[in-house]
Amino acid sequence: MTGPGFPADEMLMAELSVNREQNEAGPREEDTLFTRRATQLRDEVIRRLRADPNVAAISFSAALPGSEYSGRIELDTAPVTFESGSREGGLSWARWDDNHARVRFASVDAAFFDALDVQPIMGRTFTGADGAAHANVAVVNRTFADSLFRGASPIGRKFRELGNPGMGADPEYRGPWQEIVGVVPDVPANVDYERPPAVWYAPVRGVEPATLLIHVRGMEPALFA
Repeated sequence: MTGPGFPADEMLMAELSVNREQNEAGPREEDTLFTRRATQLRDEVIRRLRADPNVAAISFSAALPGSEYSGRIELDTAPVTFESGSREGGLSWARWDDNHARVRFASVDAAFFDALDVQPIMGRTFTGADGAAHANVAVVNRTFADSLFRGASPIGRKFRELGNPGMGADPEYRGPWQEIVGVVPDVPANVDYERPPAVWYAPVRGVEPATLLIHVRGMEPALFA
């Protein structure tokens, strides 16, 4: 097992969650109130942490390196066909054809790569405007770029998520096209992969789930906590 590939001895990680409060306002208003409370909590945590001179960077994300979600995608130049049918005995089957790619995915904020001391190899990482505008942009890692584009520049290329044919109400789901705006180095984690997985990142849009990543300098993270 290799090291994590980022300054793990300077990192603190924590989960930030907000309990939903039952009220008589109805589901829609309840969601609005919950989002407001969660946003206020997140902003207050960031304000207090940024006031500490030992905090170099703060990031919120939905997954840390090694815990990204797994899924399927379709490239703009390699259309994927949905196939289905029935076997003997009436059992049905469904699948995407072999043009699809298996990758991993995480939603991260604009500070995520800076917190890990990761700089883009090509293009850019996210800005706060990407999340605020709900932009369909993506940053991919080196393995994603090398394995799917084989030496060609991925900047400006597009891909989209595919649903799980065996699960969900819409097995033929195809997500919106995501435009690649940047490539970053592989960010290894303390996970025994045979080779680094292909990973793409999207700008985080919601307030939960939120993993808080704190980059501490000048003292032991355990003492800071």
